[in-house]
Amino acid sequence: MRRLPYLGILLVLPLVACAAPGEAPSAGAPSDEPSSAFAARAEAVAAAWPAVAGAAPAWRTGFVPLQDLLVAPAGLSDEQRQAFDAGWFTLEGSLPASAGSGEITYASGAEKAPLLSAADAFTLIDRGDPPPCEPATGKRSAPGQPGPDSPVSADDAACTRLPVTGATLGTVPLRTSRGDATVPAWLFAVRGVASPVARVAVAPASTAPVPSPSLAPPSSGAGTLKAAQSLARVAGTAIDLRLGVGACDEQITPLVHETETLIVVGGTAVSTAEMCTEQLVIHPATVTLAAPAGDRPILDALTGQLLLLRP
Repeated sequence: MRRLPYLGILLVLPLVACAAPGEAPSAGAPSDEPSSAFAARAEAVAAAWPAVAGAAPAWRTGFVPLQDLLVAPAGLSDEQRQAFDAGWFTLEGSLPASAGSGEITYASGAEKAPLLSAADAFTLIDRGDPPPCEPATGKRSAPGQPGPDSPVSADDAACTRLPVTGATLGTVPLRTSRGDATVPAWLFAVRGVASPVARVAVAPASTAPVPSPSLAPPSSGAGTLKAAQSLARVAGTAIDLRLGVGACDEQITPLVHETETLIVVGGTAVSTAEMCTEQLVIHPATVTLAAPAGDRPILDALTGQLLLLRP
């Protein structure tokens, strides 16, 4: 199949990218006859994982976050969400100077952990300012009523900042290698946002990295296998995930392979297009497990990597 070069930036569409209005995300369930290519790859990923986890002592004894350390509050507008994802925070108040220590609470009990100061945590979330934007000029169609030629922002989202007015030390629920935990976090008050933005406060020195398997590419079926990019939700026996597919892919099917100790997810798709742009499209999907996910690691079938929860 010939592919046309894509001359813009890589297109990553939002969660609803491939769902038509009113159309639910595709859903997958355990099957006795999954894709043979997916099944073979998932078994290889599952077989490799015990050695990876065994080589990382912190996996069962330390703090290994399986979720972004910056947690978005509910109710953000599209513009605020873009600013959140880009790290467009500004400080308009004072922050507590002390750091101290706190406790991470797992199902097995609580453990002490050193903490970042609020100022250090803010430095980690503030990644710059949005580009300047200038309003377009025009005229209104009627007094008080915006019209097609009314002054508008070139890009309202690109002008949005999140002004932080203060911070308090609290906690946030977080998915970790040892299951769901309650973790110390700085709760940043943001003007115009009802709930605080939470940033995990555990010091980097006490935060272990996610183990990274090193697997050879799949020997067969690579053209139809699709990688999971991240997890949107893990709740009981349901996993909402984001598949990375091509712009012309069809018959997109999410798949899951599970054992008592781990879960492997991914998908398959086919394309019959003669020509297609080369771009990544994010496709929302759901898989259903035979048993609740619990603290089982969730791995991507194509890469073998652990998947992070990014609500």
